[in-house]
Order: sequence, then structure tokens, then C-alpha cells
Amino acid sequence: MTWIIRKVNYASYLRWSMFGTLVVIVVFALSRDAVVGFILVILMGLTMSGVYSITLVYANHTLPGMTRLVTSLITAFAGFGAAVFPALIGYSMDHSGIVSALWMYKSLP
Repeated sequence: MTWIIRKVNYASYLRWSMFGTLVVIVVFALSRDAVVGFILVILMGLTMSGVYSITLVYANHTLPGMTRLVTSLITAFAGFGAAVFPALIGYSMDHSGIVSALWMYKSLP
């Protein structure tokens, strides 16, 4: 991803990365084939690669002098999302099945 970020600016990279991730999540929720699901998970990993680090660099570049606060907040929110979202999906799968978990993916903002 480093060669991509050298060719486009930070905001453009983040915008297209998030758009690509959203498209992959929607297709993943609509897909019923296991092989397609595995391919989409790989594509999701590619579209999301570098988002955390580029967000840190972009935010620190945009808000000079606030590196400690910005880095702490981004790391805290990333950790919170990495803990809460899988817990919600797991709870949904345990209590309502896989279909409800896939519908949770579809209803993401």
C-alpha cells in the first residue's frame, strides 16, 4: 500500500479505502457461496490495509502539536471498535444465527 499512498493524498486514500470496504461488506452479506466469502474476506483485508496507520499520519499532519492526544484517541477508538463489533456479531450469531449477523453487516452506516 505504500506505493499507492505515494501517488494519492491521504484523504483520497482513506475515502476510497472506506468505500471499497463498504462495497465488499455489502457483497459479502449478499453472497451465499463459501468460496466467494473467502475471496471477499481477502479483498476486505486489502481494502482495509493501511487505514489505521494512514489515519494516524493524516490526523497528526492535519493537527500539528496535538500528536499525543490524536494518537491516543485514534488508538482508543480503534481498540474499542475492535472489541465491541466482534462481540456484537458473536452475540448475534449465538442467539439469532448467521442470517441475523449478516443483516447486521448490511445495516452498517
